[in-house]
Amino acid sequence: MSQKMPTTGGPIESNCSRCEGVTNHIVVAMVGEKVVRVECNCCGTTHAFRAPKQPKATTPRKAAAPRKTAAKKAAKDEVAWQQEVAVLDPGKAVVYAMDAVLGKGQLVSHPTFGLGLVTEIIVPNKAQILFESGRKLLRCALSS
Repeated sequence: MSQKMPTTGGPIESNCSRCEGVTNHIVVAMVGEKVVRVECNCCGTTHAFRAPKQPKATTPRKAAAPRKTAAKKAAKDEVAWQQEVAVLDPGKAVVYAMDAVLGKGQLVSHPTFGLGLVTEIIVPNKAQILFESGRKLLRCALSS
């Protein structure tokens, strides 16, 4: 698409500091083929021509490769879960509730994540629980 050359008295877009944005202007003065002064159609001020900023071209980002350490940690957690839960009796698991009092080493039955083992109590009201799908930080109550 060819762009029309601006002429004195013709329309042009310019950045207006009073209107705080790009608005339509009328060309007031030119030096050669260069626009020097313009008048804003919105506020009526005459000022130096400020070309509107062109939007920067965005480049598509590559998807980040999964970290090997996260995969290793997940595999370690799964092996640890299988070893720990294998020796415990699933019948003695406590049904998880946000107000349940949990202790380290306790077996928990969660409606979404399944069987889990409490690995750490974090004061004031959280427990880190190791499930087959990975570690989760869940809310719990502290023993009095």
